[in-house]
Amino acid sequence: MPSPSQLKQIFTGKNLALGFLTVLASSSLISHNSQQDTITKLEDQISQQEKTISQLQDEKETIEKQHATFLEENKEIIQLGKEAKKAEEEKKKILKTAETAIQELEKTQNKELLAATQEKINLISDASQKEALNKRWNTVKETIDKKEADAKKLEEAKASVASLESNPNRDALNQANEKLKLVSNETEKKTLQDRITTVQTNIEKREAEEKAAAEAQAAAQAQAAAQSQEAQIAAFAQQPAANANVYYANCTEARNAGAAPIYSGDPGYSRKLDRDGDGVACER
Repeated sequence: MPSPSQLKQIFTGKNLALGFLTVLASSSLISHNSQQDTITKLEDQISQQEKTISQLQDEKETIEKQHATFLEENKEIIQLGKEAKKAEEEKKKILKTAETAIQELEKTQNKELLAATQEKINLISDASQKEALNKRWNTVKETIDKKEADAKKLEEAKASVASLESNPNRDALNQANEKLKLVSNETEKKTLQDRITTVQTNIEKREAEEKAAAEAQAAAQAQAAAQSQEAQIAAFAQQPAANANVYYANCTEARNAGAAPIYSGDPGYSRKLDRDGDGVACER
């Protein structure tokens, strides 16, 4: 490579063109050498990478052979593991199905879902999980049974109140009150109680009227009886005078008059006609 002073002389002298060519040749040579070095380095890197790839391929083949040997030697264990995994997945699926069913049952409290949900729970093999779901199932069943029992008691109470309203009497009133005690729905209970109270008021009013009528009738009967007794006393008081005018000489005369037998106190009775003194004359 020419020095700066040499370049100056080349470019300022007569050999200007020749100097220019010399510079270009020198630069081209330098560039070529540099490129050759780069190529050599790249070829070395490629060679090294190819060796690395070859080594990795050898390692891969070794690992694959080892894996194949492992699979062959542990085939039974691997199969058992697959089966165990499959069984575990099936257990999870059964548990999830049962859990979904019990959630639906708890949400709807539909009696028709009880049997199907119980069947799904029975498929669970884990005892603790099965017991937990059975507890929830029993809780829902108890709730459904209680609702049905409460509904039945309410219907019986309604029927009893309707019967009371159609035929108001004390027995029906007592029965309706007993049925009402078993009703748990406070709103329905109050409605039925109001209906019972209305009928009870009418029964008490009717009973009061019947009592007053009975008392009035008893008073009238007592008054009539008193008047009748007074009339009888007055008639009896007049009997001695009438009796004194009736006389039978003998029993034949009394029989002919149609008066026999004659009791003591009756018109025509006399001691002489009563031979045995028993208070009855002409009895034979």
